Amino acid sequence: MRRFFLSFLLMLLAAGAMAQATPDIRIKTNIYAKEGPTNTFTLVLGAAEGHTGYADIKCSGGNSSEANIITAEYDSESMALLGTNIACQVNEEGVVEVFCDDDVVIDYLSCTGAEITSVEFKNPENIEILALEHNALESLDLTPFTKLQALYLNDNPFNRAPLTITGSKPTLQILEMSLIENVDPNFDIAGFPNLVVFDAMSTPGLQRLTPSACPNLQKLSIDNTSVASLDVRNNPNLYILNISETRIPSIDLSKSTKLQQFYATHSSAFNKDVKLTEIDVTHCPNLIYLFLNDNNLTSLDLTKCPALRDIYVRNNYLTSLDLTQNRDLINVFISGNCMDFNSLPIPQETWGDFEYKQRPLTVPGAYLAGAALDLTGKIVRPDMETFAAVFTVSEDNPELSVPLDESEYTFSNGVLTIKEVLADSVYASFFNAIFPDIELTTTKFRVKDAATFGQPDLAATMGNALTAGSPVKIYVGMKGATAAQPKQFFVDLGDGQLQPFQATGERTPAEANVTASKAKFGTMKLYVPEGEELTAFKIADFKLISLDLSNSRSLAELTLTGTALTKLDLQWNRCLQSVDITGNNFGADFTLAGANGSYGKNILSHICLSNNGMTAVKLNEPGSWNYIDLSHNQLTEFNFTDADYVQYLDVSHNSFETLKINYLGQLKTFYCNDNQLREIVLPETNVIETFNCANNCFTLATLPLPSSAGWTTYTYAPQAQIEIPTKGPGYNLSDQYVEADGQATVFTWKKADGTALTPGSDYTCDKGVTHFGDNTIGQTL
Repeated sequence: MRRFFLSFLLMLLAAGAMAQATPDIRIKTNIYAKEGPTNTFTLVLGAAEGHTGYADIKCSGGNSSEANIITAEYDSESMALLGTNIACQVNEEGVVEVFCDDDVVIDYLSCTGAEITSVEFKNPENIEILALEHNALESLDLTPFTKLQALYLNDNPFNRAPLTITGSKPTLQILEMSLIENVDPNFDIAGFPNLVVFDAMSTPGLQRLTPSACPNLQKLSIDNTSVASLDVRNNPNLYILNISETRIPSIDLSKSTKLQQFYATHSSAFNKDVKLTEIDVTHCPNLIYLFLNDNNLTSLDLTKCPALRDIYVRNNYLTSLDLTQNRDLINVFISGNCMDFNSLPIPQETWGDFEYKQRPLTVPGAYLAGAALDLTGKIVRPDMETFAAVFTVSEDNPELSVPLDESEYTFSNGVLTIKEVLADSVYASFFNAIFPDIELTTTKFRVKDAATFGQPDLAATMGNALTAGSPVKIYVGMKGATAAQPKQFFVDLGDGQLQPFQATGERTPAEANVTASKAKFGTMKLYVPEGEELTAFKIADFKLISLDLSNSRSLAELTLTGTALTKLDLQWNRCLQSVDITGNNFGADFTLAGANGSYGKNILSHICLSNNGMTAVKLNEPGSWNYIDLSHNQLTEFNFTDADYVQYLDVSHNSFETLKINYLGQLKTFYCNDNQLREIVLPETNVIETFNCANNCFTLATLPLPSSAGWTTYTYAPQAQIEIPTKGPGYNLSDQYVEADGQATVFTWKKADGTALTPGSDYTCDKGVTHFGDNTIGQTL
C-alpha cells in the first residue's frame, strides 16, 4: 500500500510539472471577439532538418491535438513554404500553446489573418522564418531572434509598444513590414548585411534608412514613410526602388544600372510638401516601369532607357519629352505638363494607352481688345491645321464655360484677336487632329479697353479706423518674386495715391515690406501690377474694420493677428495653404469653406484660429490638414473624422467635454488642456510625442495611461478638484480607482493640518470606498 501511494504521488508531481512547463510557443488572439465560438484559424509549423517530431497543441477551451512537425520545405509549384498545418479554435481566453518533444526544434511559424495580439517563444534564437501578417500584434521585440532569414509582419498595429528589430541579423534576407502603424524610431537596416528584400510601405514611423550596409538589396520599398534621405549608390543590384510619398527630395541613381522599376510619385496628402525637382535616369538602361507623377520636374531625359514600357509622369512641368528611343512603350501617361502641339510626343500605334492633356498655356492675365495674341510657336504644326474657339467664364462659377460667338474674334495661323471688351474672363481652346483626345487651352485672361489696360489690379481692401500719421506695417509676398528679381506693388494709404513697394519672395517676409504712415483717415488699398498675383499677406497688431481679399485668388499664406476683425470672407481664396488668424472676434460666424465646389481649399494644411471667441467654426476638407490650432476659444464640439494627416493639434482652453481623435494616426503634438474633458478617444495606434490634458475633469480611472503609448512628454496634472459632501461617515471614490501595470490607486486621507490619518484605525478603504472610524467624528479632513 505504501509503495502504491508513493507511485501515485510521483505521478501527480509529474503531471504538475507538465502543467507548469513553459510552452515552446504561446499565442494570444482576439479572434473569438470577431468570429465567436465557431472561430477557426490555421497555424503552420516547421522544424529544423533532423529535428522533426511531435508536438501537443493546446487551445483554450479544451481543444487539443497532437501534430507531427515536419521539415519546412519550399514548393516550387505553389511558390509557398510548406509545413505542418494545425487547425485551431479558441474560447474567450484566446490562447494557443505548443509543447514540443525534447528533440523538436521549431524554426518556422506562419499564422496570418488570425487576430493575433501577442506571440512568445521559449527559444527565439531557433526561428528562421516568421510570418505573422494581417494580425493585431500589440508589441514584438525581435532582438533575440538571431537566426532570422525571412520576416513577414505586414499589417499589424503594434499599439502597445513599437515594433523593435535590433541587434545583428546576419542571415536575414527578406524583411516585409508594410502597414506597420508604430515602429521603433531608431529602426534601421544597417545590422542586416545580407538583406535582399525590404518592404516598409505605409510605415509612417520609419524615419531613416542606411541601405549602404546592405549591398545585396534587390528590392527597396519605403513609400509613405518619413524617410528624408537615401543613398543607394552601394546597392548596384537594385531591381525595384519605391520612394513615393517620402520626404526624399533627390536621389542619385548613377549606380543603379540594373534598376527595372522606379517609383517616386507625390500624389497624396502625406509628405505633400516634398517634391522631386530633377531626376537622372540616364544610367538606368534596364528601366521598364517609371512612376514620377505629381512632382516639380521641368525636364526628363529618357533617351538612355530603351526598355521602358510604362511611363507615368503626370502633373509635372515638363516642356518637352523625347520618346523616339523608347520603342517598347505600351502605356504613356504624361497629362498635366507644360507641353504644346509642337513639343508633345506624337502618339504611336503600338502604344496601348496615351494620356496627354496638358496644363493651360500661360498667357498674360490682361489683353487689350483688338490686339493680336500670337501663339504660333505653341499651337501651329506645319503638318496639320489647328482650330480655335474662345469661351467666357465667370469667376464666381469657373466650372461653367460659355462659347463666345465666332463673330467676336478672329483666328488665323496661330494668331487670336478678340474684338471687344468682355465682362467675364475668357480662355482660348485649340484643337489639332494629331492629338484628337484633348483641347489645348490658355490660362484665363481679361479683355480690357485702352483706359484700363496696363493699370494695377486691386488685390486687398482694408477698412480701418487709423488716423493720419498712424504707423502702418504690412507683409506682402508675390508670385515669382525673388531677392534677385523683386516684384513691385502699390499701396493707397488713404489719400488715393499709389505708393510703390517691393516684394522679394512669394512667402510671408520676416520683416514688413510696407513700413509707412497713414496718409489720412479712410480705407487703404493694395494693388499689384496687371497680371501679377498676391501670394502672401500679413497684418499684425493694427485694427481692421473690414478686409476684402476676394480678388486675390492665388493667395497662399494669410496672417492676421490682433486685428479685431468680426467678419472675414475667404470663400474665394482657394489657393490658401496657411492661415494664421489669431486675436480677433468671430463668434460663430467664421468659415473656411469655399464658395462652391470649385473653390474648395484642398491644399490648406496649416490652420491657426486661436483666441477668436469662436463658439463654432467650419474648416476646409480635413484630408489636407497638418497643423490645427483652435485654442483659446469657446468650442464645445468639433469633428476630426478623416483628419488622417494632422501632426499638431491644439484645442486647449475651450469647453470640450468629449474628444474623439481616433482618426489622427499621425498626431505627434496634442494639447487639450484646460477644457472640461471627461472622455477622450485616442488613435488605436499613436505616435504622440507631446500630450497635455491637464486641467480637465478626468478621474484616475479615465486618464489615458502613459504606459500604453510611451509619450515623451505627458502632462496630466492637475485635474479638476473632486467635489464631495462636506459632512458624512464616509465617501465612495471608486471612480478614482484603477489598476494598471501592477499598480493601483492609493487613497490617503489627511486632517486639515496635513496630518495623515492612520488606515485601519482612523478609516477603512476598499478600492476607494472609505468608512471613517469613531475617532474622526467632528474632525475636518
